[in-house]
Amino acid sequence: MGFKALIILGHPDNYCKHGFKNTVDFSITNSEGKYPAGQLVLELEKDVFKGKNGTFVYCDAFNLDPEKVSEFDKSFPYKEKLWQPSQEVFSIAVRSYLEKPA
Repeated sequence: MGFKALIILGHPDNYCKHGFKNTVDFSITNSEGKYPAGQLVLELEKDVFKGKNGTFVYCDAFNLDPEKVSEFDKSFPYKEKLWQPSQEVFSIAVRSYLEKPA
């Protein structure tokens, strides 16, 4: 499809073993100028970010209306919602920040 890199929010334990690195290594911040521990990049084209700085801006699709989500969920058969330990680890990873090495 011609993409040169992938940037995701995920837990490093799950993605680094597949070649993802933190965006701090590529000087790519979030919109607040920070480096979330769970903001990860996979270069599909080697050195695509070399010598560049950037900001990753999340797509508007991530701005969900909780009421609309609840209504959408009602269109499926009932299933108890559970909170898994991996969800807590992910929540910590995307709220923890790294500092750019000196």
